[in-house]
Amino acid sequence: MKLMINHQTYYQYTAPARNSIQYIKMMPQSNRHQQVQHWNISVPGANSCQKDRFDNLWMTTTHVLNMLI
Repeated sequence: MKLMINHQTYYQYTAPARNSIQYIKMMPQSNRHQQVQHWNISVPGANSCQKDRFDNLWMTTTHVLNMLI
Protein backbone atom coordinates (compact mmCIF):
# COMPACT_ATOMS: atom_id res chain seq x y z
CA MET A 1 0.00 0.00 0.00
CA LYS A 2 1.28 3.46 -0.89
CA LEU A 3 0.24 6.57 1.01
CA MET A 4 0.74 10.21 0.16
CA ILE A 5 0.46 12.65 3.04
CA ASN A 6 0.46 16.41 2.57
CA HIS A 7 0.62 18.56 5.69
CA GLN A 8 0.66 22.36 5.50
CA THR A 9 0.81 24.77 8.40
CA TYR A 10 0.23 28.49 7.96
CA TYR A 11 0.76 31.11 10.64
CA GLN A 12 -0.78 34.56 10.53
CA TYR A 13 -0.13 37.30 13.06
CA THR A 14 -1.62 40.77 13.53
CA ALA A 15 1.89 42.25 13.22
CA PRO A 16 4.98 40.84 11.46
CA ALA A 17 6.86 38.38 13.66
CA ARG A 18 10.45 39.52 14.14
CA ASN A 19 11.84 36.13 15.18
CA SER A 20 10.49 32.63 14.75
CA ILE A 21 11.74 29.24 15.95
CA GLN A 22 10.02 26.02 14.87
CA TYR A 23 10.69 22.47 16.01
CA ILE A 24 9.53 20.06 13.32
CA LYS A 25 9.13 16.47 14.45
CA MET A 26 7.08 15.10 11.56
CA MET A 27 9.93 13.41 9.75
CA PRO A 28 9.28 9.81 8.61
CA GLN A 29 11.96 7.15 8.68
CA SER A 30 12.28 3.84 6.93
CA ASN A 31 12.34 0.74 9.10
CA ARG A 32 11.33 -2.91 8.87
CA HIS A 33 7.64 -1.94 8.88
CA GLN A 34 7.70 0.87 6.31
CA GLN A 35 9.84 2.12 3.45
CA VAL A 36 9.86 5.87 2.78
CA GLN A 37 10.29 6.35 -0.97
CA HIS A 38 10.30 10.15 -1.07
CA TRP A 39 10.06 12.85 1.54
CA ASN A 40 10.42 16.63 1.28
CA ILE A 41 10.10 19.64 3.55
CA SER A 42 10.22 23.32 2.61
CA VAL A 43 10.62 25.98 5.29
CA PRO A 44 11.83 29.59 5.24
CA GLY A 45 14.97 30.57 7.11
CA ALA A 46 17.91 28.53 8.35
CA ASN A 47 17.43 24.94 9.49
CA SER A 48 19.36 22.10 11.04
CA CYS A 49 18.52 18.41 11.50
CA GLN A 50 19.39 16.29 14.49
CA LYS A 51 18.39 13.05 16.19
CA ASP A 52 17.03 12.65 19.69
CA ARG A 53 18.00 9.91 22.14
CA PHE A 54 15.41 7.58 20.57
CA ASP A 55 16.95 8.06 17.10
CA ASN A 56 14.01 10.17 15.89
CA LEU A 57 14.92 12.79 13.31
CA TRP A 58 13.76 16.38 13.91
CA MET A 59 14.48 19.81 12.50
CA THR A 60 14.93 23.23 14.05
CA THR A 61 14.22 26.24 11.85
CA THR A 62 14.87 29.88 12.64
CA HIS A 63 13.70 32.92 10.77
CA VAL A 64 14.68 36.49 11.61
CA LEU A 65 12.83 39.37 9.98
CA ASN A 66 15.06 42.36 9.30
CA MET A 67 13.02 45.49 9.71
CA LEU A 68 14.32 48.98 9.10
CA ILE A 69 13.15 51.57 11.58
